Amino acid sequence: MRKEFGKLIAELAKKDDKIILVVGDIGFGIFDDFIKNFPDRYFNFGVCEQSMVSAAAGMALQGLKPYVYTITPFITDRAFEQVKNDIHHQKVNVKLVGYADYPNFGPTHDELAGKKEIMQHFTNIVSYFPKTIEDVKKAVLESYESEKPAFISLKKVNANKLNIHYICSGECKGVSNNPGNCQAAHCSMYGKPLIMCDCEDGKHIHNK
Repeated sequence: MRKEFGKLIAELAKKDDKIILVVGDIGFGIFDDFIKNFPDRYFNFGVCEQSMVSAAAGMALQGLKPYVYTITPFITDRAFEQVKNDIHHQKVNVKLVGYADYPNFGPTHDELAGKKEIMQHFTNIVSYFPKTIEDVKKAVLESYESEKPAFISLKKVNANKLNIHYICSGECKGVSNNPGNCQAAHCSMYGKPLIMCDCEDGKHIHNK
């Protein structure tokens, strides 16, 4: 889901120079295109989530369209007061995007079971809880078209439910349903990582 968001935000930024991306020291590898094409519209606040939420609200008050991206509990829990006072009450056009799948990082990264219950208190913020990649697209594009503040909750999607597979870029053109290294000894890519692919038609066209 987060890779899809990274792709969508870069595409939207190409046609809208008011889009700003604010991150909390995460998202490396996801926002490479955005950073490359719009370095002056990318701000990494580090582990200062309260500050970046407030800063994003200030940007919105100046007519910009900031997207705040960090780990979900760092938005819903750590920056709760800033979300309430600076975004909810002022009804500013800030999009909050959280990613929640960090099961082994301890209680600081643990998403509360009542996340939806937390966000329902912010009646001025439209909340999205996508379950599929298509849901992510709909949430991002629909919220972009609105000037209301929004919250989008991203999670890891089970690859087995998608058309995602892994391919070899070498001579063997091997395909696997799981990540790993090329196992074809005759291939120039032997022992090197396979590349993830999500062909929309779900067919392994790389073997043709």
